Amino acid sequence: NASTVVNASVNDAATYILEHKTLLQENKRLSIKIIEVLSDTCCIVHMKVNFPPPFHSRDVVFKQSVINFDTVENRRYSESFTSAKKGSVIIVHENCTHQNAPETPEYKRVFLYIGGFIIQPLTNLSCQVTNVISVDPKGKFLSLLATYMNSIQIRVLDNVRQNSRDFRNRVEVNPRN
Repeated sequence: NASTVVNASVNDAATYILEHKTLLQENKRLSIKIIEVLSDTCCIVHMKVNFPPPFHSRDVVFKQSVINFDTVENRRYSESFTSAKKGSVIIVHENCTHQNAPETPEYKRVFLYIGGFIIQPLTNLSCQVTNVISVDPKGKFLSLLATYMNSIQIRVLDNVRQNSRDFRNRVEVNPRN
């Protein structure tokens, strides 16, 4: 887990995270593709990470769901996330499979136990963003891969902290690019 304070609203920080663009611009080894939109708050994502030798490149397919604790239909989740404050947004990543993203020999398929972001309001224009991830990266060099994944996690949060305030004009939280 990693956490940071962001000078932006909860919705601005969530929108920034969901757009993936800055993460992709900064990391040329990474590709993220939404392969199916299931609803306004849920989609299937295929992410690939290309590693240099001796590592084997990895990919993962996950369902991304956005839970907004201010909406009536999501109040039932409040009991599961007792520490989530009113106004919080949780972006949940759950491992899944999809016919449009079959396993291939070029990539080892990572198993994502659970992952995502917990975004909680501190004030109207600041929030705390916590990135949670639990994966089995499969294969050799697991400690080096874990170190690399942790560095990505820290860079993601640093990007959110530095850039999400630019999204203050946006209102909607939406999982699409």
